[in-house]
Amino acid sequence: MNQRNKSEQPAHAPNAAPTTAERREDVASYFESQGPLLGGKPLWTALGYRSNEAFRAARKRGLSPVKTHVIPGRRGVFAYTTDVVNWLASVGAEDRHADAEHPPEGTPM
Repeated sequence: MNQRNKSEQPAHAPNAAPTTAERREDVASYFESQGPLLGGKPLWTALGYRSNEAFRAARKRGLSPVKTHVIPGRRGVFAYTTDVVNWLASVGAEDRHADAEHPPEGTPM
């Protein structure tokens, strides 16, 4: 399992959009450690849910942020790892965009 040391900083600045190469590296690293599909706890925790029940309720209401799949003969639902990584990157991009539009008070523009 390829995990970063917790003291290591990401390759890109926290408020800067990652480059295409950095994004590919992040996807490859996560894909290598998790495999092509996420299911169960790794899936619902990656999507930010506190419990499987919360994730199940969101799916029932059609609020899952990624498309999920049922695999015949397997219990639970699954999502492509790349879909989850792309969704996580888009959430970060939205946060960076919102921060740029609304800087903290006292920050020169």
